Amino acid sequence: MEEQKPLISIIMPAYNAEKYIEEAINSILNQTYKAFELIIVDDCSTDETVNIIKKYNDHRIRYTKNEINCGVAESLNNGLRIAKGEYIARMDSDDISSLDRLEKQLSYFEDYPECIICGSNARLFGAKEGKTFVPISDSEIRATLVFSSPFIHPTVMIKKAALNYQIEYDPRFEGIEDYELWTRLCRQNGRMHNFSECLLNYRIHPLQVTQKRITDSRRAKSVKLISSIFDNYGFGSVFHYPVFLDLFDSNESFGFSKAKAREYISELRQLINYCTDYLKDDFKNICRERIITVLLDLSEKNTALSLGFASRDILGAKGLIRVLLNQIKGVEK
Repeated sequence: MEEQKPLISIIMPAYNAEKYIEEAINSILNQTYKAFELIIVDDCSTDETVNIIKKYNDHRIRYTKNEINCGVAESLNNGLRIAKGEYIARMDSDDISSLDRLEKQLSYFEDYPECIICGSNARLFGAKEGKTFVPISDSEIRATLVFSSPFIHPTVMIKKAALNYQIEYDPRFEGIEDYELWTRLCRQNGRMHNFSECLLNYRIHPLQVTQKRITDSRRAKSVKLISSIFDNYGFGSVFHYPVFLDLFDSNESFGFSKAKAREYISELRQLINYCTDYLKDDFKNICRERIITVLLDLSEKNTALSLGFASRDILGAKGLIRVLLNQIKGVEK
């Protein structure tokens, strides 16, 4: 008798997705791994989304509709409540999965039974093209959590047993509901992993490119998450959490003033000293990257900088990095 393969439940929320959902669905139905159910949760679409879904005659598609429009987090929860799989995979209604995505992720879980979540890099297309660079190893992922989400949400697959079969998104964190879930997963014993290769084509819309600075509401939510991560890692209340939230204010550029840069760098240098032994090396590397990004951002604006490193010097990007690395070597002694 052929061994029964583990079932994967793919959760795809959809709202007015008529333009792209067919591509998204096809990329799942054509996967090399066949033992899955695709749960599509319609959040009260007003366009042709539902008609497009219903034209498919495939028993692996399970369609459900919310009673009211309730947003991504609750749509995901409605899908999770009816999911039958041992593994939960995420998919958005406008992205395209590589055809071997499920096979590769499941294979990793089977090779490393201690793994609780597995994501990957993504190839960007649409209004912007490129590739993401997510942290790969467990310790890198846990260190990155202090600064930003270490996973690209629609690339992840989660072992359902990771949270005692109680995987659920918190609607209070709508907009960063995935980040909140990662902060709970990081408290579990188990490996977190990202594939370095791209297992998803992630569509970028013009609205995402031109998105303005985060709202006060999202900032407040981020404060809660980051403070909980700091407490979980044993950093206590020694750090000024809002300093780190400038990472959320813009997608690619900090836009710091000189005073803000000094404050941010000071906090990061403290963090290098206070981080736990397990995360120490990865934290140092990530802190270096964040500090350098701040310095480069300021230098690109032709700002004359000293930042307390070299008074009265006007440094270019290479000089800033050189001085920075020398300073960090001093901190690490």
